[in-house]
Amino acid sequence: MASNTLFPSIEATGAATRSSVTEPPVAIPRTGLVSLLNQAAELTAKATWVGEDASVIHRDVLIATLNDRVKEQVKRSVRDMLTGLGDEGFSWRDIARVVGVTVPAVQKWRRGERASPDRVVRLGTMCALVDILGQHSVQEVASWFELRLQPEVAVTCLDLAAAGRYDLVLRWGTSRHEVSAESIFDQFDPDWRTTRVDDQFEVFLADDGVMSIRPRSHP
Repeated sequence: MASNTLFPSIEATGAATRSSVTEPPVAIPRTGLVSLLNQAAELTAKATWVGEDASVIHRDVLIATLNDRVKEQVKRSVRDMLTGLGDEGFSWRDIARVVGVTVPAVQKWRRGERASPDRVVRLGTMCALVDILGQHSVQEVASWFELRLQPEVAVTCLDLAAAGRYDLVLRWGTSRHEVSAESIFDQFDPDWRTTRVDDQFEVFLADDGVMSIRPRSHP
């Protein structure tokens, strides 16, 4: 019977397979390994630098956008800005906290008393934040400000705003699908794992070497 030249015999195929399995892998010279390691380290460093540069640019754009909106907001009267925030659902207590005054001071402004220029700017900043976040589909913005970024960590956007970290409020509100809550916490309070984790949770070192959070009832 004539041999089939298109398909090798089973015996030939098996022999070739056995030969390929038993052959040792091609060794990379030591100098080649060092070169590859150096290239990998260089690429990793470049990726880190690019990520950091992108984060800085993003922050700068957010701050520039916020500053432009603040300039528009402070043209309004204090009473008008307070009314707008109240209509959005913010309590006088929360407004007072973010602006850095007492509730009686806010009530006096509502009656027409004059606010100092720095307080007007902070009030305008709060209004500008609400305006920008609304354009990024943040619903029920007052309630959103009161929510913890993570249930187990006692940090809200009200905390961020009261501390003057408007950039972090905007990052979380406009890019919350691309930014992690942990990165926000790290920038806001580097000690958050020991100072702001809820008592019902604990911080532990996971198998991958990353500090993680779990319920205290965890075995």
